[in-house]
Amino acid sequence: MLTAAAAMAISATAQLAPIEYKGNSYPINILEQRQIGPGTEWTRLRMPTYPLNINIVTADLTNPYVRIETMQAQEAVGKTESIVAAAERMSSTGHKVIAGANGNFWCVSGQAPWSDLLIGTPFGGSVRNSTIVTETNSYRDQWVGGPAGSCIIGTDDARLWMEPMLWTGSVSSEKFGEMTVHQFNKVVRENEIGIYNRFYPSGKQFQPVNQVDNHYVLQEGKSTEVYCKLDAGQDWNVGGPMTATVMEVKTAAGRGTLGNYDFCIVGHDGDCQANLAKLAIGDKVTFNHRWATYTDGSQPKMTQALQGLSLVMKDGVIDPETNAGNSYNNQIYPKTAYGASSDYKKLYILTIDKSTDPTYGSSAGCSSDLMCEIMKALGCAHAATVDAGGSTQMLVLGKVVNKTTENSPRAIANGWMVVNTAPDDVEIASIAFADTELKAPVYSTFTPKFYGYNKYGTLVNDDVQGVTLSCDASLGICEGQTFTAAATPCEGILTATYGAATATKKVTVVNADVAIKLKNILTDHVRTYPIEVTAEADGKTYSYNPAHIEW
Repeated sequence: MLTAAAAMAISATAQLAPIEYKGNSYPINILEQRQIGPGTEWTRLRMPTYPLNINIVTADLTNPYVRIETMQAQEAVGKTESIVAAAERMSSTGHKVIAGANGNFWCVSGQAPWSDLLIGTPFGGSVRNSTIVTETNSYRDQWVGGPAGSCIIGTDDARLWMEPMLWTGSVSSEKFGEMTVHQFNKVVRENEIGIYNRFYPSGKQFQPVNQVDNHYVLQEGKSTEVYCKLDAGQDWNVGGPMTATVMEVKTAAGRGTLGNYDFCIVGHDGDCQANLAKLAIGDKVTFNHRWATYTDGSQPKMTQALQGLSLVMKDGVIDPETNAGNSYNNQIYPKTAYGASSDYKKLYILTIDKSTDPTYGSSAGCSSDLMCEIMKALGCAHAATVDAGGSTQMLVLGKVVNKTTENSPRAIANGWMVVNTAPDDVEIASIAFADTELKAPVYSTFTPKFYGYNKYGTLVNDDVQGVTLSCDASLGICEGQTFTAAATPCEGILTATYGAATATKKVTVVNADVAIKLKNILTDHVRTYPIEVTAEADGKTYSYNPAHIEW
């Protein structure tokens, strides 16, 4: 029988090893950690003494039901969309978005000359389902010092790519040989060739421009437009040729629209305009483009890609130049980053807040070098920063789980999504304890929460009822799904059974301060024990079975 409380401090929840940073040691607590789909796990971390609120999703690309997809807002450049709405739009039977985060920097007002015509358009390269959305400009419209200073984050479905890469594109024909392609779905400067495809709104006019005093000036009548259909058996890809047939040619043009064609080649002024004018309906053209690494010239055939700001960590080594030397990375700010395991088979998606969460408290933001230390502690070997600040947001199972700097999460231009491609199946094949760590005050009673998963690893029930608990008598008493702790501090294993599914978890029984709560009405002929007795451990309140208390 419980007759008095034995007072002692309760240690923090489950922890990682402390993060050592600039001469200080910061403990890091695991507040929540669970599987959210096949091969995919979400962890919420708290660094209380810094302080930081951190969310991280890991996805195993070797799992046959894990797919990574680029989210392009509303499937069009120049658009933005909430990540929640995008996840709903991209989900269907056997294709469910379970996690994601924001991606490229994108054009906002006040960023001339781009903001004259390109608001909402991603800066840097982007690929969705093997189709190029925007290129990494290697010519006159370079961003952040050019492609060598930024980072491509890509996947070919089997592995990840994460390093600076150079983009090149070309279009060729028997009529003119081969010409360089300069931009994709953006503007076309004088003496350049641009291509517009399905990610450019079909009814929006093309944008050939001259740049005058740091502003774009649209040009009419100085371009050739060549409208094409991909040939049978051809499809968009990265790193391989695509052949197409010319369906229509317009000279002295430039402000046309794509309509129902697969793509349009626009040559603005000079030889670009003149050479394309040599084409006629029925002619064949070949388009090719690729990204090549600066390290060894590899040309990955990526199916999905984003362009980040910097490669800030490679092979577990944190780069001081791209961290402290880059003003954006070095800024104390919210952070979004993508990372990879040493073998590039596991994806890490991380967000760090600079805000005050109503549940988890304040988060001060940080520079990217501390972010790298955290990612490294979680097993990440390579990491790249992407857009941050007010765009920083993490989606998990249909909700934004971090506290953004704005009251409502900002609509964004693009990002990456983790997609569960397993067949639909509601039968529970396995269960897991919801708590990352189980502690219980002596004599206290609690009912653990359980998650239920189908045979593919899909979460099908986030509060499984009807679980049966069992344990050694020295640990306590189990009655159905309820556990009552032993009379003295101890440790043991709690076993949960649901049909053929079982799960185990270590339980630590501890001493704790006991509180007595008196109701305003002490006797009402209904409650046998009107006085409630509770104890707190790790911020959780546990109740006591009145039958175990000596009054």
